[in-house]
Amino acid sequence: MRPASATRFRLTARLAVGVTAALTSPVALADDSLITVKTVKDDAISARLVEFSLVRGLTLYTDEGGEPRHFPTPDVVHIISDQGTASRATDAVRLELIGGGLLFGRATGSEDDAVVFESPTIGKIRVPLTRILAWKTPAADEPRFRSAVTTLADRDEDAPDALLLTNGDVVRGFVAAIDETGFLVETDSAGQSRVAHDTVVAAAMVPTDVPSDGPDPSDGLRANVLTTDGQRLTASTLDWSERFVAATVFEQTALRIRSDRIARIDVIGGRWEWLTALEPISYEHTPALSLDWNWQVNRNVTGGPLRVAGVVYHDGLGVHSQCSITFDLMGAFSEFVTSMGVDDQAGPYADVDVEIRVDGQLRFTRQGVRGGVLYGPVRLDVAGAKRIKLTVLFGRNADLQDRFDWIEAALIR
Repeated sequence: MRPASATRFRLTARLAVGVTAALTSPVALADDSLITVKTVKDDAISARLVEFSLVRGLTLYTDEGGEPRHFPTPDVVHIISDQGTASRATDAVRLELIGGGLLFGRATGSEDDAVVFESPTIGKIRVPLTRILAWKTPAADEPRFRSAVTTLADRDEDAPDALLLTNGDVVRGFVAAIDETGFLVETDSAGQSRVAHDTVVAAAMVPTDVPSDGPDPSDGLRANVLTTDGQRLTASTLDWSERFVAATVFEQTALRIRSDRIARIDVIGGRWEWLTALEPISYEHTPALSLDWNWQVNRNVTGGPLRVAGVVYHDGLGVHSQCSITFDLMGAFSEFVTSMGVDDQAGPYADVDVEIRVDGQLRFTRQGVRGGVLYGPVRLDVAGAKRIKLTVLFGRNADLQDRFDWIEAALIR
């Protein structure tokens, strides 16, 4: 049981104080810098950004000297910068947040119920303790600690916070604060004690959340922001024009990030719903012999990246023949779209047949799908439909090497 006076749950006016990220001197995007935009109707638009706002939408130039084009925010799927994504610093602490957020850096202080965390591309940011799922040092990835770190993360939901130490011991209690020196931990037996950063391998925190402080000016739309060094945050407000992206995270924390440090922005809550965000109502796999394969989210069936015809894709489902996966549409969507192909990791004998059924009716089929080709996108009208079933059947060689990817499968409202 957590102490009744635990500071993590004191939602005072101090939570509403914004913190602006520290930045180096401004750097504008190069004149020839382009972005790639995916919308609910266009698979890829190469353009120059004029402005993107969760409230006002996306404006860009697609033709030299032409008129700007405008897209409402709900029609935007994602924006990818030509800056690319770099590898994260291997000597940084990894902060895993509720909702899939990820930060790399170090603690520089403590402020009320939050840790002040400094990261390379974002600067200093105030992270509420209620948003932290895990704190991992580079040592957490070492073979000698991997098993213990996994056990730490897999504990019961009602278990206390837990810190894995370099000597193998585990400290359990309530993490009341994290600052530049270490963790302040409260336990029933010993009261408050301080654990230094250099003695901690990893920490697993009880998942909790902070309610919104007020109405959202963007009508519930959110943006997932990915930086060039792999950091991820979800913003409730966002405005991108010229040299900076201004965003609000954790309800009231303001960020200002240089445009050349933005790799990708995904719109959440718009018309586009990734199939990977839904839980299937059934999955059936029938092996040719005895080897069972489970389906994978945003990975191929062996756990590797989704790669078809030499291109790596961020979103999709990895499966193996013969299988069917069914989703409940609840009559809430107007269109289904997907591309598909045999994963590049499969061998030369891979050969499958594909079917898509909507409310039991066969709406798409393709036979003899082999490696080296991306098929699609296929678009199907699903207005009013209740269920969609995606099936990968044996081809000419039973299930030999049949590693198949549903690429960028999505439903459109």
